[in-house]
Amino acid sequence: GCESDPACRWAVPGCGGDPIAEEGCYPAGGCADTGCALDEECATVTVDPCWASNCNACGEDFTVCVPSMGGA
Repeated sequence: GCESDPACRWAVPGCGGDPIAEEGCYPAGGCADTGCALDEECATVTVDPCWASNCNACGEDFTVCVPSMGGA
């Protein structure tokens, strides 16, 4: 699945600021690269870059699409 596709990234909540809401498969470059639907906005969240490896970091910024809070 997700990990074998270079266009995808499995993301899990990280430490720090705003952890990602739920673990799952997301576009590898985040919404900064792919954009979002009209009723969504691109938000910066924190993911754990080391969930599947042995490293010392517990959080890095990543962008995901979230429902838009402001109406147009």
